[in-house]
Amino acid sequence: MIPDYKSNAVYMSVWLERDYNEVYTALIKIFKKHRIAYGIIPATKDVWCRDYMPLQLDADRYLCYTYRPDYLLKKSCDSKYITDSIEVSKYMGINVKKSSLVIDGGNVVKIGDKAIMTEKVFYENSGVSSKWLKRKIQKPS
Repeated sequence: MIPDYKSNAVYMSVWLERDYNEVYTALIKIFKKHRIAYGIIPATKDVWCRDYMPLQLDADRYLCYTYRPDYLLKKSCDSKYITDSIEVSKYMGINVKKSSLVIDGGNVVKIGDKAIMTEKVFYENSGVSSKWLKRKIQKPS
């Protein structure tokens, strides 16, 4: 797992510019000042791209999981905010390894080459044994 500080670019949802223009403008100014590469993720349905975009495992490998958070499934009108990360990754030309695990990327904290996940991953994948799930999380590739 690549920690955020080793990333070579910052990508933001197209919704950041649309819905939070002041934040977007301030970030762009900082990126330019510090010569940080940045880009816009097209075809997203939500501003919180950390929740649905693939996890970068190393320089060339990304893990794409199923993004289906329970809080966006409670009301049918909220499901329109679920971004298909496989579709977006293809559009961006990112080669991903697909995982059937249901994960909310916002519940993943990268520490060095490791990640800490909240226990919510067990609730979102209740159809599999916790032993299998632990193994799968520890060795995603």
